[in-house]
Amino acid sequence: LLLWRIRMHKQALGPEHPDVGVSEGNLGLALRELGRNEEALVHVDRAIELRGRALGAGHPALGTDLSNRGEILNELGRYPEALQSFQRARVVFERELGPDNLNLGYALTGIGVGQLAEGNPAGALVPLERAFKIREAHETEPSRRAETSFALARALWGANRDQTRAVALAERARADYAKTTAQAKLAEVDRWLAERHRG
Repeated sequence: LLLWRIRMHKQALGPEHPDVGVSEGNLGLALRELGRNEEALVHVDRAIELRGRALGAGHPALGTDLSNRGEILNELGRYPEALQSFQRARVVFERELGPDNLNLGYALTGIGVGQLAEGNPAGALVPLERAFKIREAHETEPSRRAETSFALARALWGANRDQTRAVALAERARADYAKTTAQAKLAEVDRWLAERHRG
């Protein structure tokens, strides 16, 4: 359906129209949900190209595309590239939407998750603390709150900071994931907590 919509938009509006960019971005998100991240990246990159040209490099919609690109790159293990995308998104969101906007939660969490994956828990702490405050204040989706809480828990533990708080954050993440269908994430938190309790 999304491929058909892109073809129709290209025919009706021309291949460079920003609405084609919207459809490309939506297709990228759908492919990511299916685990087809290499294909998703192609379409999100096309969305960034089209919307950046039409809307300008500082538009919040472009920030969303950049943040989505970072998520895909993190899942592909391409962490330095992901960091660049998330940083660009962060700059756009802060400048255009303010320092406490909910969109920043995505970019800051993505930065922290990438830093963790690169073995730099101390470097993950500042962005994750900011993301945690934003999501605690504004996020209603439990899985997103859980994502940030669990990432911050791992950063605190890995950096040998407040380990009591780290466990408490992981338990909060577990409670939030239990409200969703994210069974794999719930199991990951359970394994992490079990290892800490054994230690």
